Amino acid sequence: MPSNLPADYIPNKVRQFISQLVYAKPAYLDVVTMALAVSHAKDAFTTVPYILATSDQPASGKSTIALDVPMLLGDRMESIDRTTTRDALNNMFLERLTPNTAWDDIGKIFGPNGTSGSTTNFYTVLVKSYRKDATTSMSRNGARMTVSTYGMAWMNGLKNAVPQDLFTRSIHLQMEAAPDGVKLRDALEDSVGGEAKILKEALHAWAGSHKEQFTGYMRNQVRTVHPKLEKRRRQTWGPIFAAASAAGGEWPRKIFDAFVAIALDSDETPTLVPDQKCLFDTAAILMERGLSEIFASDLIQALREVPDGQFYRDSDAEYLVRTLFTSAFGQPRKIAGKVLYGPNAGQRGKALGWRAGPILKDAADMRDLLYPEQATEVVDPLADVFDFEPLLVRGT
Repeated sequence: MPSNLPADYIPNKVRQFISQLVYAKPAYLDVVTMALAVSHAKDAFTTVPYILATSDQPASGKSTIALDVPMLLGDRMESIDRTTTRDALNNMFLERLTPNTAWDDIGKIFGPNGTSGSTTNFYTVLVKSYRKDATTSMSRNGARMTVSTYGMAWMNGLKNAVPQDLFTRSIHLQMEAAPDGVKLRDALEDSVGGEAKILKEALHAWAGSHKEQFTGYMRNQVRTVHPKLEKRRRQTWGPIFAAASAAGGEWPRKIFDAFVAIALDSDETPTLVPDQKCLFDTAAILMERGLSEIFASDLIQALREVPDGQFYRDSDAEYLVRTLFTSAFGQPRKIAGKVLYGPNAGQRGKALGWRAGPILKDAADMRDLLYPEQATEVVDPLADVFDFEPLLVRGT
């Protein structure tokens, strides 16, 4: 990979590709991208995350995001389901390089409520394999062997799907069906597979070139990211933050936001009022699409398409423009820009809308106010000599 490419170039390409395959919250796509990077460099970590995608209804994208995507882009992936035999499972771990695993419809193993299957070999492997020291014993040609089972697990299922102790080892993605009109590529198409192969090789090289940075991050900076990033959460989310730090650009902030949204309980996070939610959602749309401005009519459509966008879909256009948008980022003005929807999509035009700059700044300021990062202690190597106080800076 040419050294003059920005560090976030490959992760951005991977993230863009995933967004073409599955409909999911932006935070989910961000986490999956970084988790894929971790899969290619798991030896740099002492623990790795599990990814669990569930939904209450079928056809929600859970199998795509937690089976098809990792099988296309993850490192040394093996697919497992309830028909996999004990011998077949054991043979996977006899390979020189331990695989990462994708568990399809895992609720068929543990039951819809996640309360069954605790005596199976599947459970024995999964409950500890997130740790680098995880092993299992087996017989091979009459000799007893101890082999490593360390690796990431990607799981999908309906309802609760897994036991609670596996749930606490996982980053949970609660999937929803895509709204009508959202077009996605089929993950099983040959063209998708061909593109994925190229991206997988690029991501493998990218992750391999950042292994030392990953390890260094886990030894130092990870402890200063957020006061709630501790114990099991640090084991699970730490590698995701490490990959984001190596990618740079918007990635550290995006993963910080994903951690707050996904991992923290409701009593640990502020409750957003409608105009705050609208501000954050709009900023995400602007950044995702690389827009410098957006028309009011296009913003309505874009917000109604986002996951967790039922509020916008239930609200009429007049309320959104005259009340919600105005409260979130001021009165619209006549601007020139690119049309996103309708018969003139892709063309330049003039209409009422907003510039991206002020919206992005207001969103960043609001985010810092609601989700303050922990101060990072930077140790001066001469502090002991000159008796200086350590310098405190804002988070990584």
